[in-house]
Amino acid sequence: MKKTLGILGLLIVVFLATAYMAESFLTPFNLENLIRRTSLFGIISIGVAFVIITGGIDLSIGSVVCLIGCGLPFLLHVDYNPNHQATLADINAAKASITLKTTANFPKGSYIRLFDSSTTNSGIYTVENSQGTSITIDPAPANDDDRGSIVQVFPIEQSNKKNKSITTPAGLNPRDQVTFIKANGDVGLTTRVLNGKGNNYSLHEAAPDKAKYILALHRHQRTSVPVALTLVFLFSLGIGLSHGFMVAKIKLQPFVVTLCGLLLYRGITRGFTEDQTQGFQAEYPDLRLIATAKLGELDYAQALILFGGITIATGIGWLLWQSKKNTPTNERRWPIIPIVLGVGIALCGLYQAKHVPVIEEGFSEEQSLTSIKVPTDGNQTLAIDLPAGTRKFVLEGQEASNKWIPLTQKEIESSTSSYETKVPPLKIIRERTEKDWLAARIRVLVREDHVVLPLGARTVLVEARNAKGQWMPLGEPKAIAPHDKPVKHPVTSLATLRAQQMGDLKALRLKVTHRELPRIGIPAPCLILIVVAVAAGIFLNHTIYGRYLLALGRNEEAAKYSGINTDRMIILAYVICSLLAGLGGMLFVMDVNSAQPVDFGNFYELYAIAAAVLGGCSLRGGEGTILGVIIGACLMRVLKNMITLVDEIPTHIEYAIIGAVILAGVTVDELIKRYAAKRAARQQDSV
Repeated sequence: MKKTLGILGLLIVVFLATAYMAESFLTPFNLENLIRRTSLFGIISIGVAFVIITGGIDLSIGSVVCLIGCGLPFLLHVDYNPNHQATLADINAAKASITLKTTANFPKGSYIRLFDSSTTNSGIYTVENSQGTSITIDPAPANDDDRGSIVQVFPIEQSNKKNKSITTPAGLNPRDQVTFIKANGDVGLTTRVLNGKGNNYSLHEAAPDKAKYILALHRHQRTSVPVALTLVFLFSLGIGLSHGFMVAKIKLQPFVVTLCGLLLYRGITRGFTEDQTQGFQAEYPDLRLIATAKLGELDYAQALILFGGITIATGIGWLLWQSKKNTPTNERRWPIIPIVLGVGIALCGLYQAKHVPVIEEGFSEEQSLTSIKVPTDGNQTLAIDLPAGTRKFVLEGQEASNKWIPLTQKEIESSTSSYETKVPPLKIIRERTEKDWLAARIRVLVREDHVVLPLGARTVLVEARNAKGQWMPLGEPKAIAPHDKPVKHPVTSLATLRAQQMGDLKALRLKVTHRELPRIGIPAPCLILIVVAVAAGIFLNHTIYGRYLLALGRNEEAAKYSGINTDRMIILAYVICSLLAGLGGMLFVMDVNSAQPVDFGNFYELYAIAAAVLGGCSLRGGEGTILGVIIGACLMRVLKNMITLVDEIPTHIEYAIIGAVILAGVTVDELIKRYAAKRAARQQDSV
């Protein structure tokens, strides 16, 4: 428990540090993505934890994720092909005849189009006669050819653009596709069939105005969804059984078995996919909801209050459980930590709900607007940098009376970076204006500060403090477009307001008059992780088989002599690991909808093993908690998120950090074990 609380404390520190260093860390999109990815990696981490608890290791997790993640969309692959298609052997333009390579049935009076033949032959033709492999068509093709194929097309008898429907004798089914073709044979839009009744079909998109025919593309699915899911489940089960059998029965080293699996499964995947990217494309949107859906949405304040309440309830439940079990008094202090933490989180939520942000930072303290003297000598245009936020500036010339006269004025869009403008030297200005100016300068007329708005700000009001210390509004509240990450709002600078004779103003501030806190949903994989974690926790801590696994990891020989079937327990651990890796593979590919066999799942075993080790699983076996593994997975994902978002940390050292974390976890685990052993030995000697 101490180790779990220690890693939890480290997670909180890293989380807060990342939130401080990266503005985009706490945006709804990033948090939802972080929760989703943490859940996915948490699932495979729980699987590898069972193997580590038995004293084994599984290096093939990433390749199993690749095999299942690429195999599922491969099994569910969909092709769209016309039912009436034939390859050409010869086109005889003089006889208006076509010879096919194989016999095909194109009824007399049906319409066909030539594909992949000469472009002058790409019109629509009527079948006059069809016998075996010979077809007579009208009109005659323009040129002889021996390339391409013919495909039957169907006339559009009626089209309704408003209802996005057509009437055609094509024999379509829902989810088939149609390609519209003009009377001259030009191919146009392809769209999906939503539903149909008789010869009337509703489409996803309306038919183009000049479309006269359709090419019916019928949907052909490689396997059904239940069959595909059953197959990937059986593959995962088979992998686990084979690993367990080789380790338990043949007595091969787990490292060797799973290392071979790492190479074998990725090689198999690259073989049957031919290194082609796998994905669902626009198919199976309902299936993908398993990984992409968001269940319920709460704003930040509500989410914090809910999470704080759950944490408090967990601590109280833990305390009551300890009281029921008559836990020693010195152990009852641990539940106080989640209770205090939950109270702090809930109070933060209440503060967010009631707080009206007033922003006083981000405003410049310049007393006057910038003025830059133009150099006198030179024959080339000069580059002059104007300060960030410049909105309007003027080029002025100084007369003999010392009066400054505007020459040119320019208004630009202000930005957070400096603006470079091109200005001729004074010598050239004199020549162009034919006037002997004493000097020339660039003077900023309007400059804006860019103030970072809090998330959810919808209307803001600029206020100024006068000499009496009173805050007064400047203009009306301004509406802010909805945003899911911090944005910078331009505010006319204090120096500009003074130059415009707005009074003796001392300071500016921005008040958020209306705020809609960003909403965050619970990704579906998070609920799957909770179910898996609860089931795994009950199995490991409250069943006889879980105690067998822990005993096996502590001392396999002792477990065997005590009557435990250690071979069966080892096989069970590898089966659980492979099944959860397979589940993770399915969820990963459903989430991203794209899997490259060459690198999908690459190094995922490192993340999983690191999460398990950081969460308290000893590589010696016999130790580990499911809660600790989940916290370890959270820490690994937050670390990766920090590497990605914090500019000061180079992204190319990601794997170095992961390796250092694993090494640190193993080292600390070993040192703690040695210290505990020495302490136990001293206590025994003193007795």
